[in-house]
Amino acid sequence: VDAHGRLPYTYAPVPSINSCDTPVAVSSAVPTSVPQPTRGPSAAGVTKHVTWNFFTSGSPDCFASLTKDDLNSGLFAGAENIPADCGKTASFTYNGVTVTATYAWRTTGGQGYNELSPQAFANLLGVQVNVANFTRAEALQLPINDPGYVVVGASWLWYDEEETFWNYGSNTCNGDWAKCGHFSNLISPDVKSIACGWSQCANGNYVWCNYNTPVKNPKVSPIRGITKPQLLASLVV
Repeated sequence: VDAHGRLPYTYAPVPSINSCDTPVAVSSAVPTSVPQPTRGPSAAGVTKHVTWNFFTSGSPDCFASLTKDDLNSGLFAGAENIPADCGKTASFTYNGVTVTATYAWRTTGGQGYNELSPQAFANLLGVQVNVANFTRAEALQLPINDPGYVVVGASWLWYDEEETFWNYGSNTCNGDWAKCGHFSNLISPDVKSIACGWSQCANGNYVWCNYNTPVKNPKVSPIRGITKPQLLASLVV
């Protein structure tokens, strides 16, 4: 915590009302002195294997009623017979950490039915793809492993807006430090790793990033040989 009571390592929009679960953290490509988009699980050169699994909380009917073929043949669970206290999950492993999200489940007694859509899970993985184009879960493997499925998001917003306040001559922010905090961490050569998460809340979607280890006034150079609009165009697929 700095002298003003701020936490300099974490940046995210703060919800004004409502709250939601802690975001799932996903690692991204290591930043360099040249601004790069936050690629999340779709970073180039990294293979993410997604598996669609059984989920059970004690019901003996889970494995009898929900087969592996069921999981792989249809992404949506609408026609499947999911018994009480059962469900299915999807998970991916990245950088040695496995993240699992419940994909569909039924509540105690089988009276309630809930579903996290495959599209929502694909979005959670950072994959820009319409799952309606796929008939089998395995088909999602290609776009998940393809670094071409990357779109500009929060990282560009932070760079584009806050870069205008950065003084490259003095390596300081023109104004309150909070105006340049995201930008300076994004491009700092002292940051060796970054982890970001995404939360879908009642009052909006939020991106959260932690940086290891930032400094307040990093020494960086402005981009050369390319304009900011050209840089943006190169990031949009």
